[in-house]
Amino acid sequence: MSLTSILSADDIQNAIKDCEAPDTFCYKKFFKLCGLSSKTPKEVKDVFQILDEDNSGYIEHSELKCVKGYGVSALPQALNLSLFFSICTFVPLPGFTSSTN
Repeated sequence: MSLTSILSADDIQNAIKDCEAPDTFCYKKFFKLCGLSSKTPKEVKDVFQILDEDNSGYIEHSELKCVKGYGVSALPQALNLSLFFSICTFVPLPGFTSSTN
């Protein structure tokens, strides 16, 4: 499975272009522009698993290669599934905590 099997390649590219200027990366806007805010909980989990390359249960800055250099430091050091889901959909994932540890 790839990101483009869930998200539009054009949407991803447009989201990246939106944050090309230094210090303009806003993760909530980026995930919304990618189309994640309109995806089902399962699709959001699938995207999380694709991005979590080392299967640690967290998405670290190094795993967000597509936005590296665009202010990715604005994100928490690592995102767990619950926090990622909350950011992408603006609602908490039932049954999970939103801890970043």
